[in-house]
Amino acid sequence: SETTRAASFCGYTIQNKEGILVVPDAKEDYRFKDGELVNKGPKTRFYAGAALVSPEGEKLGAFCLNGTEPRPEGLNEMEKGKLKEYAAKTMEIMVERRKRLRDRLSADNISKEMRYHSAVATSLGDIMYLEKDLFTAMRLYQESVQTIMSVEENPGAAAGLTIPKERQEAMVQLLTLLSHENVPDKMKQELMERVVALYEPQKDQVVHQSRIVDGVSGLFYLRHESNPPPDRDLPELVFCDVFKIDTRECIKLEDDRPLEQLDFTVPIEECSKATLFNMGQIQYHWQNQETAMQFFHLAASVSHKLSPLAFDPVDISCINNMAQIHLQYGQPEDAMKMLKEALERGNRTLAAMYRQTEVEHADENNEIPADFEERDVIRTRRLRRKLARTLINIAHVHFQKTEYDDAMATLRDAVPLLDEGMRGRTLAAVWYDMALILQQQGNREEAITYLDKYIRFVVKTYGADHIQIGDGLHQKAVILFELGKTEEALGTLEDSITIRTKILGGNSSYVLESLELKGKLL
Repeated sequence: SETTRAASFCGYTIQNKEGILVVPDAKEDYRFKDGELVNKGPKTRFYAGAALVSPEGEKLGAFCLNGTEPRPEGLNEMEKGKLKEYAAKTMEIMVERRKRLRDRLSADNISKEMRYHSAVATSLGDIMYLEKDLFTAMRLYQESVQTIMSVEENPGAAAGLTIPKERQEAMVQLLTLLSHENVPDKMKQELMERVVALYEPQKDQVVHQSRIVDGVSGLFYLRHESNPPPDRDLPELVFCDVFKIDTRECIKLEDDRPLEQLDFTVPIEECSKATLFNMGQIQYHWQNQETAMQFFHLAASVSHKLSPLAFDPVDISCINNMAQIHLQYGQPEDAMKMLKEALERGNRTLAAMYRQTEVEHADENNEIPADFEERDVIRTRRLRRKLARTLINIAHVHFQKTEYDDAMATLRDAVPLLDEGMRGRTLAAVWYDMALILQQQGNREEAITYLDKYIRFVVKTYGADHIQIGDGLHQKAVILFELGKTEEALGTLEDSITIRTKILGGNSSYVLESLELKGKLL
């Protein structure tokens, strides 16, 4: 069963450097005594878990034992050894299953009809995801994967799950209508209801609350207590976008832009890895870090099979998100290792793209045309954006390790990768992150300058009542308080409280956090 990270024993197991965690009595352990698993549901008292470590060294979850009665003696050394053996055996089974799944999802004997249906299902899932209906989005993603997985084991068979023709045509029609620009709200709502109606309602289904925030991703976070309140969502992932499938051929959409200019978009043949990545995004929004990690890991594995190149957009996105989860688990060294490897591969690919552009566009006299740089900018834009986001993640690791000079230098390295056509959200994230670094370095006046630039961007882009403005104003009030500007801090804080209360309610821990600061100011 899935649990939120606030109550997750597995999360602490993964954090443990020894790879094993024993909790004799959760009621007596400050990390778990107030958690949902202890006080509701199974009412766990005893827990023992060993980390599931992949061959690549990544911790993907935990093999665990639990009970409703405390066990004061815990586990002896022999029992701990057995637990680790079971975890290792479980990982072996998972690796073998992952390999079989990867091979089937990347098979080349899948019919065109089934590939099209899989792509249409994923594309509809993307639409429902962006409309915050994550439950329906997940069902569509599952249908997409199941369609490809249904290919027969016989390598010579171009078979697949038999999808009724009526269903295929209905889904294509829905995608076609929803893909048009400026669809009237009423019509859009009716079309989405028809998408939901594609599936039978499930008995006792649990519809998870959407945790999606349309805003700036890649913001550093200050560490909160180890067992945060339930309403404190996980930090937004730097690669928070869902991957789209190039379905223009399926739905006869008139758009002649080359695929290279469509960010977070992959061809139909690579639908499976994008779908798995998107499923990981949903699990993360549902606060299930361990499950999200497994989806990202599988998507990266399929990506390697489909795109055996030095760089792949889904692969680098998976690596970044897994690294960010490692950082949340208190494993900065693991996170940094993954990010540096991704950055090195990306830089090699970028250099190769520049060299290729020179060769392709040089004339017979080996002279480069005048518009060479403009073509270069367009061709490399997708890769440069992803490398900039990777640098933001690397800076975040430095920040959590209190290596503030390194964090600032890394953010400055990210800025030149962003040309004028893509400096919006990513540059705004850099401003916010620089503000936090400057605050920690004691340069508070300069920190406020960067924070104001960030707040102005969010107001202009998302409106004056956006939750990230409330958060930014709270942080600005903290800095003003540190500068001794009490009156200005109070005014700023009141604006933050108003926004946070309006969006989250008066009992939110975020509002209580601001009220606590107000008490100090008064």
